[in-house]
Amino acid sequence: CAAVISPRQPNALFSVCAGLGHGRVSAGDAEANEFAENISMQDMDVRLSSTNFAVVHPAGDAEWRRRYCLGRELGAGQTAAVFEAFATAGDGAYAGFEGELKGVLSAAPGVSSGHQRRGSARGGRKVALKRFHATGTSMFHSELTALRAVGVHPHVLRLLESYQNVGDEDVLVLEYCDGGDLYELYARNNGVCMLEGFVIQLIRQLLSALQHLAARGVEHRDVKPENLLLYGVGAGLQTVPQLKLADFGWGLVAPPGTSRPPVPPDGVGSLWYAPPELNPPVPGVAVLTADSSPLGSADLWSVGVITYLLLIGHSPFNTALRISDPAAREAEVIRMAALGQVNQEARSWPRLSPSAQHFVMALVQPDASRRMSAGQALQHPWIRQDGFVDSMGRPGVGEPSVAYQEARRSRWCSLDGFQRLSWLAVARAVAEPELVEVLPLQGFVRHYGDGA
Repeated sequence: CAAVISPRQPNALFSVCAGLGHGRVSAGDAEANEFAENISMQDMDVRLSSTNFAVVHPAGDAEWRRRYCLGRELGAGQTAAVFEAFATAGDGAYAGFEGELKGVLSAAPGVSSGHQRRGSARGGRKVALKRFHATGTSMFHSELTALRAVGVHPHVLRLLESYQNVGDEDVLVLEYCDGGDLYELYARNNGVCMLEGFVIQLIRQLLSALQHLAARGVEHRDVKPENLLLYGVGAGLQTVPQLKLADFGWGLVAPPGTSRPPVPPDGVGSLWYAPPELNPPVPGVAVLTADSSPLGSADLWSVGVITYLLLIGHSPFNTALRISDPAAREAEVIRMAALGQVNQEARSWPRLSPSAQHFVMALVQPDASRRMSAGQALQHPWIRQDGFVDSMGRPGVGEPSVAYQEARRSRWCSLDGFQRLSWLAVARAVAEPELVEVLPLQGFVRHYGDGA
């Protein structure tokens, strides 16, 4: 690497690797680039990977307070509190990269050079820092294990670093999403039904994340609007924000061939979004147990409930709210879920398209073996419809054609090993919410990415 980098400045190196410097390369640069290509073609085969992106610090190995300064509290729960945090000036986690990226991308045709990253005045890279109230908790170990198994996906909140038993606390450093969560977006809509095209774009992102989880042998078990973080949020509901699945405290890693632990007596996850197999049993109602249900099926039940909530404006089990006693109300929600008693008498239900109704009912299905998988749900006619534009200005379209996916693969394969390493280095260093804030990169994606 030193031999490749030494003849040039970082900007020039990045330009060549990004394909922006053709025709403007000196003799020394050309020689170094040829050297890089020979090494990468002969000695390494760089492939796309979604694992091993996070830095896991062993117990007592590092002190997070030297690397990050805390900002405001973003939220708190029974086991942990989440804070806005900034990398300290000496850490260099972000500041240098943005300057280099701006200089390189400003040369791209049709790309404006002016931009400013929000929050940079406070210090370096902005992150979300999750501090657990006690060390060695099962929730910390479950979340860390699940996040490491999931790796990196565009719609899963990325783990950047973890600190175990440092200063008598466990800490997770996660990417920062500045658009709040899906429940806040729902609440801002004042209970008014969201348009189907808008909801399709949100649910499609969630299904993509859950399909990846299932492929990695992970079940989230607490999918709810509060755990769906947003970024790229526009002023109104005309631009669909980007979505990230977060909070894997109830997460379960169950590779094929392994047994799953029994569900605790009080159940798993959140009452209004949990499927029957994760709830306490209902006398006289037989349901599949969690360990015999298809992996990921619990999360797909939650997708159906969330879809109903966004389209109708309230929970499919909202009739239980008529019961004033909290314990009796919870028991009624559990009973309705076990029987699949979705409120189809809601005023907005008949106004939904038949395809939307079928999608919801195919997921809010008490028999876990009859629910659609994430892959099947992505192929559902309702999900494959065209929708609004997303936060990068790209039109929301259905699943890309085979020819389009092959063309993308071909473009990737046309890069040599060193170019692939360069792009993977960017992917490793910068999370999607940060890329959205870099306006020149948005222009670069629109110009060179064919909307991909």
